[in-house]
Amino acid sequence: MINVDKKLDAWKNKLLDLGKRNRLLNYHDTKRANLQIQKPEFSELWGSFVLNENPLVFPYYDDFGSLFEDSDAVDIQNNHAVLTNQSIKDQQKTLRNLRNKAKTVMEEQGVNVLYLAFGFLKWTEAEHSHFPLCSPIILVPVSLSWESITSPFVLSLHEDEIVVNPTLTYKLENDYGITLPAFDIEQSLTQYLFDISDLVEHNEWEVTQEVGLSLFSFLKINMYKDIELHHDAIVDNLIVRALCGDAAAIDRSALSLMDGYDHDRQDLPTETFQVVDADASQQDAIICAKKGLSFILQGPPGTGKSQTITNIIAECLADGKKILFVSEKMAALEVVKRRLDKAGLGDFCLTLHSHKANKKEVLEQLRHTLDLSSKKANISDEAYQRLQLLQADKDQLNEYANELYAPVQSLNKTIYEVNGIIANLQGYDDIVFAIPDVASTTPEQLSAYIVELTRFVETIGKMSDDYKYNPWYGSNVALVTNELRHDVGANVGALIEKTQQLSSYADDKCKSLRLTCAVSYSSLADLLPTLHIAANSPVVPPQWIWMENINSLSSDLSGCETRKTNYIALRNELQRRYLTIAAADTAAERLSANRTHNVVDVMCEATHLQQIIAENNIYATWARITDIQMLFTAFEEFKKRAGVYYEKRTCLLRTYESEIFSIDYKSMMQRFKSEYTSVLKVFNGQYKADKRSIQGLHREFVKKVDDSTIISTLTTLKEIEKQQVWISENSTKLQAIFGALYCGLDTDFEQLSRTIGVFREIQNCEQLLLQIRDVLAAHESKESTLKREFDFEYAGIETDWVLVRQKLLWANSFRLAVTKNGLNRDFSDYVCLEATASAECMRSFRRLSELLASAERELNWYLSIFDQPDAIRSMSLAALLDKLIGCQNGLAQLEEWIDFRTARTHCEQNGLDAYVHTIEELSIATDKIVPIFKKRFYRMWLDAILPRYPAVMYFRRRTQESRIAEFSTLDTLQFEIAKARIKQKLINNLPSLNHFTSGVDEISILRRELAKQRRIMPLRRLFRVIPNLLPTLKPCLMMSPLSVSLFLEADSYHFDTVIFDEASQVCTENAIGAISRGDQVIIAGDSKQLPPTNFFNATTADSDFDTEEDETDDEYDSINAYESILDEASLLPEQTLRWHYRSRHEHLIAFSNAQIYNNNLITFPSNVDKVADVGVEYIFTPSGHYDRGGRKGNPVEAQRVAELVFEHFRKFPNRSLGVIAFGEVQQQTIDTAIRKTRLTNQQYEAFFSEDRTEPFFVKNLENVQGDERDTIIFSIGYARDAAGKMYMNFGPLSKMGGERRLNVAITRAKLNVKLVGSIHPTDIEVERITVDGPKLLRNYIDFAINGPSVLLSQITESDLVEHDSPFEEAVYNFLNRKGYKLGTQVGCSGYRIDMAVKHPTISGRYVLGIECDGASYHSARTARERDRLRQAVLEDMGWKIYRIWSTDWIKDPITEGQKLLDVVKAAIEQYDAEDKVSGTYSTTPVTPKEEAKEFLSFDMKTVPPEDRVNPYGFAAYQQATFANVPRDTYGYVQVTDCIVEVVNMEYPVHYEVLCQKLAGLFGNEKATVKVRREIDYELGNLKGKVIRKGDFFYPESYTEIPVRIPNMRKISHISTDELAQAMLTIMSKCFGITADGLISETVRAYGFNRAGGNIMEAMQRAMNRLQQQGWIKIADGKVCKAQLSEFYKENICEL
Repeated sequence: MINVDKKLDAWKNKLLDLGKRNRLLNYHDTKRANLQIQKPEFSELWGSFVLNENPLVFPYYDDFGSLFEDSDAVDIQNNHAVLTNQSIKDQQKTLRNLRNKAKTVMEEQGVNVLYLAFGFLKWTEAEHSHFPLCSPIILVPVSLSWESITSPFVLSLHEDEIVVNPTLTYKLENDYGITLPAFDIEQSLTQYLFDISDLVEHNEWEVTQEVGLSLFSFLKINMYKDIELHHDAIVDNLIVRALCGDAAAIDRSALSLMDGYDHDRQDLPTETFQVVDADASQQDAIICAKKGLSFILQGPPGTGKSQTITNIIAECLADGKKILFVSEKMAALEVVKRRLDKAGLGDFCLTLHSHKANKKEVLEQLRHTLDLSSKKANISDEAYQRLQLLQADKDQLNEYANELYAPVQSLNKTIYEVNGIIANLQGYDDIVFAIPDVASTTPEQLSAYIVELTRFVETIGKMSDDYKYNPWYGSNVALVTNELRHDVGANVGALIEKTQQLSSYADDKCKSLRLTCAVSYSSLADLLPTLHIAANSPVVPPQWIWMENINSLSSDLSGCETRKTNYIALRNELQRRYLTIAAADTAAERLSANRTHNVVDVMCEATHLQQIIAENNIYATWARITDIQMLFTAFEEFKKRAGVYYEKRTCLLRTYESEIFSIDYKSMMQRFKSEYTSVLKVFNGQYKADKRSIQGLHREFVKKVDDSTIISTLTTLKEIEKQQVWISENSTKLQAIFGALYCGLDTDFEQLSRTIGVFREIQNCEQLLLQIRDVLAAHESKESTLKREFDFEYAGIETDWVLVRQKLLWANSFRLAVTKNGLNRDFSDYVCLEATASAECMRSFRRLSELLASAERELNWYLSIFDQPDAIRSMSLAALLDKLIGCQNGLAQLEEWIDFRTARTHCEQNGLDAYVHTIEELSIATDKIVPIFKKRFYRMWLDAILPRYPAVMYFRRRTQESRIAEFSTLDTLQFEIAKARIKQKLINNLPSLNHFTSGVDEISILRRELAKQRRIMPLRRLFRVIPNLLPTLKPCLMMSPLSVSLFLEADSYHFDTVIFDEASQVCTENAIGAISRGDQVIIAGDSKQLPPTNFFNATTADSDFDTEEDETDDEYDSINAYESILDEASLLPEQTLRWHYRSRHEHLIAFSNAQIYNNNLITFPSNVDKVADVGVEYIFTPSGHYDRGGRKGNPVEAQRVAELVFEHFRKFPNRSLGVIAFGEVQQQTIDTAIRKTRLTNQQYEAFFSEDRTEPFFVKNLENVQGDERDTIIFSIGYARDAAGKMYMNFGPLSKMGGERRLNVAITRAKLNVKLVGSIHPTDIEVERITVDGPKLLRNYIDFAINGPSVLLSQITESDLVEHDSPFEEAVYNFLNRKGYKLGTQVGCSGYRIDMAVKHPTISGRYVLGIECDGASYHSARTARERDRLRQAVLEDMGWKIYRIWSTDWIKDPITEGQKLLDVVKAAIEQYDAEDKVSGTYSTTPVTPKEEAKEFLSFDMKTVPPEDRVNPYGFAAYQQATFANVPRDTYGYVQVTDCIVEVVNMEYPVHYEVLCQKLAGLFGNEKATVKVRREIDYELGNLKGKVIRKGDFFYPESYTEIPVRIPNMRKISHISTDELAQAMLTIMSKCFGITADGLISETVRAYGFNRAGGNIMEAMQRAMNRLQQQGWIKIADGKVCKAQLSEFYKENICEL
């Protein structure tokens, strides 16, 4: 059984120091610990300094270098206003000592311990004691400051409360029953001291009016009281119980949820509120914190512990939690506060550790946060869109990484592994062959392939000669039998003889036939048809045989035949027409068609035709006519008209005399048309005369001529005259056309027609000549080609093309035979040109046929024992003879062949037949057979499986790197979005100031303090009265453990999460108060760093401050170290941070990682080796010695340190700097040396400003934890003494746990450690040492001198060429072949760069780091680590990183290789060593490349009018009506239905109200006895539908109780449940309202004008009910919400 009380008592005892070492009880003057103020005198000093707040200025004394002197300086006499009990010289030293120690305590523990004590009680513990005690009474907090090193010290009033000595008060009250009166600054100090004097007068004690300045720490008495006051809560606290050893109090299995936790999949960006970067180990811790787990966060140096705490706080704030952040170190709190400020969350955090904060600043912070409550914050939709896009990018990047490394079934290899194999096989030839079912190949099948191929290769290797040169190559013999031996002897021997005969004859014939060819059985057999064709050879042009396309000759021949046919037909037609012309014209006899053999002949013939035309005028005339058709038209028209004329005239002359043509027919025709139309014409004499005239010209007598005959005759006369007129008019034209042949109407038309016919024939002949010319011209245009093609066979257009075609057919068949057999040209020329060739070929044909037939039987037997007989048939006879002779004499080689063939068969049976055939076909070298197979297999395997892995299949470098760039931008941008989202939540959850406040709630209290100009309430008291409002406005409080009990006195202070930082230095007893105030505790620290030792607490403990013992005392010993909360929380589960960010050079952490952390830290390699001012250096001071007998310390080394400090300011003004000494004495020695140098180099004073973000410091090992600077100068101090003797005493390092102190010191630097010492490593003799500290120091000095080589297990780069995968090996080999110097596995820890390119000329410099998508890529737990964070850290350290994607490399190694070479070349050209080592690295997130937009916008909150009337949102009171109650057929309602209606509408309804509302149903205005009886009866029937609680009724299934306003009910008619619900609602809207205030506000809310006795009684009942049921509790006089028990949670309706 765990005894918690016993453990609690032990912790309390550590807090309570009532011994004589406590200066608060036993104050005495010491040289450097205190100072007595003698002037101004007591009352004057109180009035001026305390009441009027006038600072006190001490006289200045220049004491630089005094610590190096042996005698004290002479006091300087002056009339200064301040006078103390010490000389001015000693006073200066005391003031400096007090200021330094007070400053250290403020930085380490966040509390002020410098006080001015007014009044002292001189007393004794026992009546007869001879040991007098002196205790200060009034403690006034003060601060010491100076403007510069040459300025005097100024004492000012500190804003902390003026207190009565708490330790003395506790002592007197507990031991003597004396209660000191409270002190108010408004009262007289002198009178107060007189009052105390009266209290102790009977004890014979004395009160003196003296003033002393000293260091007092009484806060632990507050811790003691805090534990006593909250004893029960502390005992019940599960974390406290775990600290006491109760394993059952903590569920250690809770952290198992982090096993295999997938942050990218399980933590969506929309659900994440991290505001700074976080690696996976940090994210693990954040998730544990989000899930409410209590755990230890182990944070080795530089692993981003404060970064993680920042994110935990941000997540808690987003979740609406209250956080208490606790640390002994002010630096630890400030770094987190700065991060939160940068994140925009500083408005919701309050630091009560900083000495820079005062009451006004704190109040101003509270005012600012309170003012934010008037705003409403909004997040833009774009923010969520970006987060969704981030998740999409993350999923795609993870998909590629997962697919690349997913074992693929059935082969069980990853794609990356196969990529590496292929990359290493790129140098082997790409051979095509089939492999069956590659996708389904198992590892066993692949191994079988390799085994069989290996055996195949081994079999080849065992053969006496190359298997292809074995005479039995290709044999199918399975076993060498005796029968086979006999058959070989018989058949092979005969075949050899016959083959020799055949070979001899073939060689002879080849010479005679001019034949050059491979002489083999198959070639000779193939030659026989060729010889047979050659035997029928006509003489033909030999070029026909070698024409590439002989078919073109046939085509040309066809054209020639067509042209010849056309030519003959045209020539015959011409001759026929010539004969026609000659029959009509003798001049044509000289024409002949047979003279047209060529174009020239044709043109001559055409000339003859032209002469005939020219000699005949008529022809010449007609030839000149452009349109010859006009001649023919004119002739036809002339002939037709002349014919009409003669036809009409002949017709008239057959009837009339020739005189008929002499009459005036025109006049007569006119008269007949006009005058002789009437019947009266008979009376017209002219009519009669005309008739008689016509009648008289008849050849024969006629009695009568009618008018129609006369008119017809007249018309004929008109037509005759018409033709005469046309001929006469066209006579000239006709004369010109027809010449002498024209004779008018007497023209001889037959002769004219014949002449025109002849002319037409002449024209047709001309056209025929033109056609003949065209045919001949077309033929002659091809003549050169035809002559070339047909050679001597060509005889012009009249060549015998039929004969030529016959020869061409033979030539084509011969050509095919020659081509098929690959015969030479000399042979074909011989056959084509020589007339005797045909006979010779016939003889050869017959003899070869005989020889081949004779060898057929033996040859067939021989071929039957080989797999490829055709190949043997095709062998040259010479080679075949060699093979035959080899077979005849080499049966042993047959056995070798059989073994080879068996191995090959096994390969074929395993599916390798295609590859084996390819091996034999291409003669692949044995050393390449297996690699070529692997290359082909794995490529085909990738093709087969990649469709199942689309991310890899469709991978493109440009797309991937574009996605990574977008992801990186969004991943950093999400921090900005998270800041905005958290701020939105916090602002919108602030209390509204528009609601009514009672005037006594916490908002009203704070408003009053904000309105004050002076007499502002001390923070401690203010926080005591606003315990509910403060965590609402500032949900994250930051303070030291000592401050928790000081500022958080109120019981209401309770936190969801308590976080400790630097927990290794927090004593458990100091932490209990903070732990008991939280539900979840996160203890962050490093168990490998400083514990809270006595030395550490020497400055702050209630015991004496000026311990002047030797530094070798046990105060350094960790055996006496206080147990830290980190040590005692061992039962809590742990989370460890692993990524080390701080060191910009890996050497800075390499030593600790190897010697302290067992290489568990992930550190990042440096791109430079050992160079000045970077990494770890050793500065040796040869003349330094340790002054062991005098003032101690090493002044020579201290002076060297001072020189290095100012050298640093000159060289690196932008780097922060800190100095660490082993002990306080060396620290003071260094400080003195620096001050001395400062006096002569005041231009550097700005570097000593304490307002810098990382100010310069000089500290010792015990108080440097938590600090970090760019450069650390570490002074060892210890050395040989003046006599040259070296002691093995190294102060704190020589004690148990000294190595932890050294670990702290050497891990403070971010860029450079300068270890300054006066010893060599060998001066530390390990055989004289039993503890680890000095041994580790020796190793570290060695490390600083020689570098990582002293760490045997740690190397910067692999001495051997090592690769994580075959792919990296392939890339290495590629660059190595190009001549570059490379390092592989570069780094000192688990994380290493795959390979790095060294600068070709500068030693120790890397110009380029090369990362593959290999093991380190895949090992990253998150896309952030893999695709952004690691590379960002490396690049910030000066690396240039190039990533090679194996997928792209495999696709196109040439292009990707060239890209790599280009990058390497550019990196070498651009490398600048100085730039690579400058700057500092910060773990804060980088600004996104894409500028973060303002995602947060603000509106002013508005309060609707209804909220002003009803600020608590109570339900509107609605009276029940029966309008909607169902009625029966007669229109009546049921009473039970009306009861249910009233209860549903107005519950909880009082019985009297129910009766009154139903009275009308019974015809009554009041609830009479009868009405009540009826209602009671009906209520009895409603069991199960209505619930009765006392006098109030509820619906059967109600879940909540409404508060109804405006109220019209008596107080007795309002249920206690409803009043209690109203109080809960009001309480939730008010902060820190008192019980009376809550009752008053509830009364007002119900509209009661005054609170009478009945009302107050009802209200008190409701409040008591809430307390009894655990809904509320009264704490610090305030009503606040209690933690519900499980019972109440399950029965929430039983209010």
